[in-house]
Amino acid sequence: MNMSFEYHNPPKLFSYIVLGQWVKVKNRAMSHPTETIWYCKRHKTTALHLICQKMKEELHFPPFDVVKTVIISHIQSRAPFQISKGDWSILHYAVNSIPHCEERELYFLNIITFMIKQAKNIGVCLCSMVDSSNCTPLHLVCRSGFNARVIKLLVRSYPEAIFVMTRTNSSPIHYFHRMASIFKVDIERFPDLKQSQEIQIWNSLAALLFDPKMPELHRMLDILDKMTLPSRFISVVVKVLGKSQRSVVDDKLRRSIDILVNSNQICKRLGESNLNAIISPHLAATKTAQPYGAFPLMIAIEHGLIWENGLKSIYNAAPFVATYFDRRTLLYPFMLAASHCNIHDDEDKDYLS
Repeated sequence: MNMSFEYHNPPKLFSYIVLGQWVKVKNRAMSHPTETIWYCKRHKTTALHLICQKMKEELHFPPFDVVKTVIISHIQSRAPFQISKGDWSILHYAVNSIPHCEERELYFLNIITFMIKQAKNIGVCLCSMVDSSNCTPLHLVCRSGFNARVIKLLVRSYPEAIFVMTRTNSSPIHYFHRMASIFKVDIERFPDLKQSQEIQIWNSLAALLFDPKMPELHRMLDILDKMTLPSRFISVVVKVLGKSQRSVVDDKLRRSIDILVNSNQICKRLGESNLNAIISPHLAATKTAQPYGAFPLMIAIEHGLIWENGLKSIYNAAPFVATYFDRRTLLYPFMLAASHCNIHDDEDKDYLS
């Protein structure tokens, strides 16, 4: 590791942290800020990394003002956020230290928020850093438990973390799904049971799908367009949100059915049962033309939606649409399907079956 200072014996700042003498830690960090950049070979860590590890201890718990002072000194001294490539960053250590205790949740939330903002001020995105397994801090939170506010904070700070895959091809959503399975909680019944654990999991799931520009169901469909998701996870989201968000639109004025008819990939990954569950609340929508005269059936055909992957469900919801023509192309649905098949002759059977 290439660093300016390496010591076998720790400086006083390290000794104070190990002993939990937090008043001395704060004073030392303020009077000797360069000690935060020192790497101690004995502890194999920097001062801030060591403090983040100590957050998990009950007896030597660092006060918020002390951690805040060390973070500022760490950043001002340009100390590394990862000791070396592949190691945990300071944010990895911080989120991994979050206890299953509501009393200390606000403490960790404030520290993580302050840490992310301070790093962002110098152009560093802590939420995008990965360890040797290619895990981001969001992976760790979803793997260790359900903390809706921390998940939402991490997703808002770095939305792309949702799509980061580990070396075992797992996304944060995959980790979340496995954790919910371990708890053996039937999250389909969240709206009815109102139990604290179930509500906490549901709030975490909503935070995981958070996007200021689109509802949760729209967000899941958008994620499905980029990667596969556990079928159980999909079915839960569709069952809980399929009806409640049937008329909700995103910032592009799209309903969930508008997203479906534009992507063959999404429909294929949803599966027939989930697809029908989303389309059925939109029966009225399938019978309503857009301002330019195109029905969802026509839009679906134009975007290559095949019979098995959703075209059948859209047609069965409003079969009379087959007798209307598209005002833009002046073609009936069967003509649109035929013209599309002329371009993709190998897919003729998918449209004409």
